Amino acid sequence: MKTTLLSTALILAVASTACSHKKVINSEETKMTKNDLVVIDADWVKDKGKRYDVQLKVKNVSDNDIIILLNDMQCFKGTSQGVLKHTFFNTGERTIDFRKGQLKSMRMVCTIGEKTDGDDRIVVGRIFDNPNADGATRGKVLGQNIEWKYSGSN
Repeated sequence: MKTTLLSTALILAVASTACSHKKVINSEETKMTKNDLVVIDADWVKDKGKRYDVQLKVKNVSDNDIIILLNDMQCFKGTSQGVLKHTFFNTGERTIDFRKGQLKSMRMVCTIGEKTDGDDRIVVGRIFDNPNADGATRGKVLGQNIEWKYSGSN
Protein backbone atom coordinates (compact mmCIF):
# COMPACT_ATOMS: atom_id res chain seq x y z
CA MET A 1 0.00 0.00 0.00
CA LYS A 2 2.83 2.43 0.92
CA THR A 3 4.57 1.69 -2.36
CA THR A 4 1.40 2.40 -4.34
CA LEU A 5 0.83 5.73 -2.58
CA LEU A 6 4.44 6.71 -3.04
CA SER A 7 4.33 5.74 -6.73
CA THR A 8 1.11 7.68 -7.23
CA ALA A 9 2.57 10.76 -5.52
CA LEU A 10 5.70 10.55 -7.67
CA ILE A 11 3.67 10.22 -10.88
CA LEU A 12 1.51 13.20 -9.93
CA ALA A 13 4.58 15.29 -9.14
CA VAL A 14 6.17 14.49 -12.50
CA ALA A 15 2.90 15.11 -14.36
CA SER A 16 2.39 18.48 -12.66
CA THR A 17 5.83 19.69 -13.67
CA ALA A 18 5.47 18.39 -17.22
CA CYS A 19 2.23 20.34 -17.68
CA SER A 20 3.80 23.74 -17.30
CA HIS A 21 1.48 25.88 -19.45
CA LYS A 22 4.32 27.81 -21.03
CA LYS A 23 3.26 30.22 -23.72
CA VAL A 24 5.53 29.39 -26.65
CA ILE A 25 6.39 32.57 -28.51
CA ASN A 26 6.76 33.27 -32.19
CA SER A 27 10.06 35.09 -31.87
CA GLU A 28 9.24 37.35 -34.83
CA GLU A 29 6.56 38.95 -32.60
CA THR A 30 9.01 39.86 -29.84
CA LYS A 31 12.44 40.02 -31.46
CA MET A 32 14.22 43.27 -30.60
CA THR A 33 17.27 44.35 -32.58
CA LYS A 34 19.24 47.39 -31.46
CA ASN A 35 21.63 49.22 -33.80
CA ASP A 36 23.23 46.02 -35.10
CA LEU A 37 24.37 45.43 -31.52
CA VAL A 38 22.15 42.70 -30.06
CA VAL A 39 19.07 40.68 -30.90
CA ILE A 40 16.84 39.85 -27.91
CA ASP A 41 13.94 37.43 -28.10
CA ALA A 42 12.42 34.57 -26.12
CA ASP A 43 11.37 30.96 -26.63
CA TRP A 44 8.57 31.06 -24.08
CA VAL A 45 6.94 32.99 -21.23
CA LYS A 46 5.08 31.46 -18.31
CA ASP A 47 2.78 33.80 -16.38
CA LYS A 48 2.54 32.83 -12.70
CA GLY A 49 0.36 35.67 -11.41
CA LYS A 50 2.75 37.67 -9.23
CA ARG A 51 5.72 36.75 -11.41
CA TYR A 52 6.62 35.36 -14.81
CA ASP A 53 9.32 33.07 -16.10
CA VAL A 54 10.94 33.67 -19.46
CA GLN A 55 13.47 31.77 -21.57
CA LEU A 56 15.32 34.85 -22.84
CA LYS A 57 17.79 34.70 -25.72
CA VAL A 58 20.40 37.37 -26.39
CA LYS A 59 22.67 37.31 -29.44
CA ASN A 60 25.64 39.58 -29.99
CA VAL A 61 25.41 40.72 -33.62
CA SER A 62 28.05 43.46 -33.28
CA ASP A 63 31.68 43.43 -34.32
CA ASN A 64 32.77 43.67 -30.66
CA ASP A 65 32.84 41.39 -27.67
CA ILE A 66 30.26 42.81 -25.24
CA ILE A 67 29.21 42.67 -21.59
CA ILE A 68 25.77 42.99 -20.00
CA LEU A 69 25.46 43.16 -16.22
CA LEU A 70 22.53 41.28 -14.65
CA ASN A 71 22.03 44.08 -12.12
CA ASP A 72 21.70 46.49 -15.07
CA MET A 73 18.66 44.58 -16.36
CA GLN A 74 15.16 45.42 -15.16
CA CYS A 75 11.85 43.66 -15.64
CA PHE A 76 8.27 44.92 -15.71
CA LYS A 77 4.69 43.72 -15.98
CA GLY A 78 2.80 46.67 -17.38
CA THR A 79 3.99 49.67 -15.35
CA SER A 80 4.94 47.60 -12.28
CA GLN A 81 8.66 46.98 -11.88
CA GLY A 82 9.87 43.63 -10.63
CA VAL A 83 13.11 41.98 -9.61
CA LEU A 84 14.88 39.96 -12.31
CA LYS A 85 16.88 36.85 -11.37
CA HIS A 86 17.99 33.55 -12.82
CA THR A 87 15.33 30.92 -12.02
CA PHE A 88 17.55 28.09 -10.81
CA PHE A 89 18.29 29.23 -7.24
CA ASN A 90 19.45 32.55 -8.73
CA THR A 91 22.54 30.82 -10.12
CA GLY A 92 23.92 32.11 -13.35
CA GLU A 93 26.16 34.79 -14.68
CA ARG A 94 26.15 38.21 -13.03
CA THR A 95 28.48 39.59 -15.69
CA ILE A 96 27.17 38.17 -18.94
CA ASP A 97 29.86 38.30 -21.61
CA PHE A 98 29.29 37.62 -25.29
CA ARG A 99 31.85 36.94 -27.98
CA LYS A 100 31.18 38.23 -31.49
CA GLY A 101 28.20 36.31 -32.87
CA GLN A 102 27.54 34.41 -29.63
CA LEU A 103 23.99 33.51 -28.55
CA LYS A 104 23.11 32.82 -24.91
CA SER A 105 19.82 31.51 -23.60
CA MET A 106 18.89 32.31 -20.00
CA ARG A 107 15.94 31.17 -17.92
CA MET A 108 14.89 34.20 -15.89
CA VAL A 109 12.15 35.03 -13.41
CA CYS A 110 10.61 38.47 -12.92
CA THR A 111 8.98 38.77 -9.49
CA ILE A 112 6.49 41.64 -9.32
CA GLY A 113 4.99 40.85 -5.91
CA GLU A 114 1.42 41.64 -6.91
CA LYS A 115 -0.88 40.39 -9.65
CA THR A 116 -0.99 43.00 -12.38
CA ASP A 117 -1.79 43.26 -16.08
CA GLY A 118 0.24 44.59 -18.96
CA ASP A 119 3.09 43.69 -21.25
CA ASP A 120 6.01 41.62 -20.00
CA ARG A 121 9.13 43.73 -20.52
CA ILE A 122 12.82 43.33 -19.86
CA VAL A 123 15.04 46.38 -20.25
CA VAL A 124 18.81 46.13 -20.64
CA GLY A 125 20.12 49.39 -19.18
CA ARG A 126 23.55 49.36 -20.81
CA ILE A 127 25.63 47.17 -23.07
CA PHE A 128 29.38 47.61 -22.68
CA ASP A 129 32.24 46.98 -25.06
CA ASN A 130 34.68 44.34 -23.82
CA PRO A 131 37.90 45.69 -25.40
CA ASN A 132 40.23 43.10 -23.81
CA ALA A 133 37.96 40.17 -24.78
CA ASP A 134 38.48 38.86 -21.24
CA GLY A 135 34.77 38.71 -20.33
CA ALA A 136 35.26 41.12 -17.43
CA THR A 137 36.69 44.49 -18.49
CA ARG A 138 33.99 47.03 -19.28
CA GLY A 139 34.77 49.55 -21.98
CA LYS A 140 32.58 52.27 -23.42
CA VAL A 141 28.79 52.01 -23.46
CA LEU A 142 27.66 50.77 -26.89
CA GLY A 143 23.88 50.79 -26.28
CA GLN A 144 21.36 51.85 -23.65
CA ASN A 145 17.78 51.05 -22.62
CA ILE A 146 17.21 48.17 -24.99
CA GLU A 147 13.73 46.76 -24.39
CA TRP A 148 12.26 43.33 -25.05
CA LYS A 149 8.45 43.23 -24.82
CA TYR A 150 5.78 40.54 -24.99
CA SER A 151 2.06 41.34 -25.04
CA GLY A 152 0.58 37.86 -25.19
CA SER A 153 0.66 36.50 -21.62
CA ASN A 154 -2.17 38.65 -20.24
